Amino acid sequence: MRFTLNEENSQFLFTLFNLLFLLFTAMGCGEEKSVEGFQNTRIPVCELEIYDSLIIRSNSLLFLSDYLSEKKWYLLYDYFNGDLIIVNRKGRTEYQFNRKGGGRQEYGEVRGVSFLGPDKVIVYGMFHYFIYSVTGDFIESEDIADKAVLVNPLYDFKAPHFFDADSSLHLIVKGSSGNHGSALRAEFYANMQWISIYNIEEGSLWEGVPYESNSPYIKNYLGKPAPQISIDKQKEFLFVLFPYDPHVYLYQLHNLDLIKKINLAPSFFPWNSGVPFSNNVQRIKEESFGKEQLSGIYLTIQVLDDGGFLTAYMSQLPESLLVDDEIEYFQGGLQAFRDHYLQLFKSGEKLCRDLPLPEYAKALSIATASDHIVLLAQTPEEQAYTKYYLTRISRVK
Repeated sequence: MRFTLNEENSQFLFTLFNLLFLLFTAMGCGEEKSVEGFQNTRIPVCELEIYDSLIIRSNSLLFLSDYLSEKKWYLLYDYFNGDLIIVNRKGRTEYQFNRKGGGRQEYGEVRGVSFLGPDKVIVYGMFHYFIYSVTGDFIESEDIADKAVLVNPLYDFKAPHFFDADSSLHLIVKGSSGNHGSALRAEFYANMQWISIYNIEEGSLWEGVPYESNSPYIKNYLGKPAPQISIDKQKEFLFVLFPYDPHVYLYQLHNLDLIKKINLAPSFFPWNSGVPFSNNVQRIKEESFGKEQLSGIYLTIQVLDDGGFLTAYMSQLPESLLVDDEIEYFQGGLQAFRDHYLQLFKSGEKLCRDLPLPEYAKALSIATASDHIVLLAQTPEEQAYTKYYLTRISRVK
């Protein structure tokens, strides 16, 4: 195991209940903080416009994980049953298979799925990867437990990878092979490398993406240390976004060299001041949870086909709804009472003022272009289907 998390249970609850409640989720030239509720009037006002919908008949819990633009296919994972489902833009099933089990050719715990070119899919387990044809035929797998890295600690059901110029396949792993101790200790943040890249053909592994020396994670305990990541269509750049740090860190993908830091300048994002590190673990957990409820948090970053990117964040919980217990927070579905916003960037510049997530939507699922933003719809729980809205960003003024 690459590190020991004393807060592992609370991190697991955060990611798991995020799934159960269906919440996915300019150059940085200083540490100037956002002013809550302030929108720069020089930036255009935009809105989300629905132009189509996607309905998948199912009474299970589905997660939309990837989109294959060449064929206009969507890849979904059935969380309860373990099915991989490929549907077209009309919601019709093209392929569906289930290889869940305990055998060498079967996946167990699934932490990510994605297309691997036009005719294959890859499935991430905790210490494994599995490759299948789109029809479900087994191609290959590997146990990488000896690399001492957790493939995907966030359970976000996306499996990032890229092909090198020589067609060799690389897996992008969230985590490093070192044992950096507890995430409740300052030493963890001083030493952690968050991204490991594994070359399947060579069996080689290299690491990078530490916290910056002036990162808010270095100064105090904030919680939720693992980043969201995304890569561009040309497989040249890695975009890294930490939940409580409103900046995107742009890295050269092949060597993990930091290129630049982009200030997201969110307008409705109270900063998490955190709790000073100490030996009193219980106090840190209790105080930090209270601060987390009153802080903004980034949920996802999606790099678009044109090289721009879309982020999603949620603002603070209303003070009247604050609770003392993290289990009560998740079981009460209190995340639904936090306002959600989208941000659109291109070449490091914000193209629109922060867009509130419409009432008809629960969360951002995936986005590949400013005119292909897929939102999970609000639907009655008793309905035996999952619905998504296909939306585009249009300028209002």
